[in-house]
Amino acid sequence: MRLPCLVAFWCIFIAVFFCYSFSMQKIRIREAVPQDAAALLEIYSYYVKNTAITFEWEIPSVQEFEDRITKTLKNYPYIVAELDEPESTKILGYAYASRFRERKAYDWDVESSIYIEKDARGKKIGEQLLNELEKRLKKQGILNINASITSPDENAEPDEHLTDASRLFHQKMGYTLVGRFHKSGFKFGRWYDMIWMEKFLGEHLEIRKAKPEELPKIMEIYHYAQDFMIQSGNPNQWAHKNPTQERIQMDIQEKRCYLICSQNEIHGVFALFTQTEPEITYKKIDGKWLNDEPYLTIHRIAADGKVHGIFAAAINYCKSLSKNLRIDTHADNRIMQHLIEKNGFKKCGIIYLTNGDGTARIAYHWDVNS
Repeated sequence: MRLPCLVAFWCIFIAVFFCYSFSMQKIRIREAVPQDAAALLEIYSYYVKNTAITFEWEIPSVQEFEDRITKTLKNYPYIVAELDEPESTKILGYAYASRFRERKAYDWDVESSIYIEKDARGKKIGEQLLNELEKRLKKQGILNINASITSPDENAEPDEHLTDASRLFHQKMGYTLVGRFHKSGFKFGRWYDMIWMEKFLGEHLEIRKAKPEELPKIMEIYHYAQDFMIQSGNPNQWAHKNPTQERIQMDIQEKRCYLICSQNEIHGVFALFTQTEPEITYKKIDGKWLNDEPYLTIHRIAADGKVHGIFAAAINYCKSLSKNLRIDTHADNRIMQHLIEKNGFKKCGIIYLTNGDGTARIAYHWDVNS
């Protein structure tokens, strides 16, 4: 009896060892390319034919799958996971994001999709893929990621085509259940519910006009920004003298001072000028603006350093008001130059301040068609 037991022990040990080794292998994640279509379709086909995880009935062609990859990559991440070995080309899973809804106000929302090769499930590949997808979406400025998940009817019998694994996986990854659509999909002769789960990837900032009594808090933010500029190698743009309290009071009085807030806490401030308030400084430029159409001008943007995404929130708000925006910054303000260019502005030339000492500023322009 001892020999069979010993053989059984070693068989179990070897099986566990290989499973553990596979789970510990490093995974390489990269951006998908259209040429991956056949390999990804092989993974996806299993779910079409054998599960209710996807509501597709027919397996798409390789060409159609290639077109889907190409279309997605125009706007959102599409990534694949493969073994991190020199000669390995085997794809073990993939994930991508797609637009949540078509209306403009949904620009900060996406829907996620993730599929793992059936024999590679349970090896934490899904966690690595979803973490990387979320990381890339955060850099893109996405705030809400939503997962549409097929779910058995709450009172249904066990189903060979569907488990609760996807819901549990997303719950583990920090997603919360927000709704259920009953009997919304028909496949394999039965009706399935659809649940939605969501996760926030960043702060949901709101923008409003400043009130006179908020001046002290606004000046605190500007003082913080002045110190930050000096410490960041930009001692000349504002130093400790600009913007003055009198100028900010005027901005508030003229209703062009805007605050960026999170949960009623003020974290950022900027001034927004319309072209009815002539921007004398912009009349002369060593260079050329993108066009001569009406525009809004952004000035004096600052943050308290406590919340990410202040600049993007301000710019996105301004883009919702005008098809043309202009902004300028000091040559020493490398951080601001990076943020401006990251948000789609084009460098147009050099302008010179007319309300100060005539120092130069780098001029930027964004238009909806650029």
